[in-house]
Amino acid sequence: MSRARKRLQLILPWVVAALALIWLFATVPRRELGVALTRVPVPLYLALVAMNACVTLCTDSFACVVTIRWAVGLKTLRYLDMMSIRAATYLLGIVNYGVGQGGIALLLHQRQGVPLPEAFGCILLMGGINVSLVAAAAAAGVLFGGAPANPALRAIVLGLACVFPTYLAVVAARPRFLARFRLLQPLFGAGLSGNILGLLARTPHVLVLLLGHSLAMRVFGVRPTISQTLTLLPLVFFVAVVPVSPFGLGTAQATAVALFAPLAIWATSDARKAAVLAYSFSFQILGMMAQALLGVAFLRRVTGTVTLETHDSR
Repeated sequence: MSRARKRLQLILPWVVAALALIWLFATVPRRELGVALTRVPVPLYLALVAMNACVTLCTDSFACVVTIRWAVGLKTLRYLDMMSIRAATYLLGIVNYGVGQGGIALLLHQRQGVPLPEAFGCILLMGGINVSLVAAAAAAGVLFGGAPANPALRAIVLGLACVFPTYLAVVAARPRFLARFRLLQPLFGAGLSGNILGLLARTPHVLVLLLGHSLAMRVFGVRPTISQTLTLLPLVFFVAVVPVSPFGLGTAQATAVALFAPLAIWATSDARKAAVLAYSFSFQILGMMAQALLGVAFLRRVTGTVTLETHDSR
């Protein structure tokens, strides 16, 4: 790959994020944004962001430990070690979600001796579980009456909901043309029972994500029902992890405004859009800052352990 192409791949996501944010802040009046922010009880909101970041780390680490232990038989992986790895890779995830996930695989290889193909296979397994569980949340929202009125949007949500049973069906069928790849061995090696165990372990993490965003929206006067939250937030989550912008910056906000602005309690369209934009942008930026602090706090433990293990191996 040429140097120019590498630079373009590095710069282009930031250009996309900048264009999306410029468009959003140009279409939403600044005065309305200011009003939306002044309504927020700042100490309470900061406490919510901090608590959400900490509980997310705890539940995410628990799901990772359970899934990795089952997938590759790594019984020596401790919860605190996994929490350190996950927190440290938050720093990489700020740049790109995929880079952060790759960092987990590399640290599993360095610290726990997991071969790289199996380590990346564990990331694919956890990714499949994440996608399936978020899709299941969307399906639950539809079942409880949260299906969007817009036909195109309803079709997207229903298509997303189908991911959950499709994933489990593929795991159970274990097709040979997929199972023969070493990278996919953790996914198929875990079997249906291992994937279901991973889904159960991941459920608290997904519930924390949904609850955290739901509470943040309510601080800004955005009041979706539970079924609407289950149906629509997964779409925002999926947009956020698509690597077209860093950490979904800009694209996630545009999606949130389109989906949730009609559900705000304020009188005018501009006020409703401003409330959703203020929630989405502030919650993401403050959340990234909280995750960065957690990453820095755990980074020394991770790098120190890697250095010690490298030294001892000599």
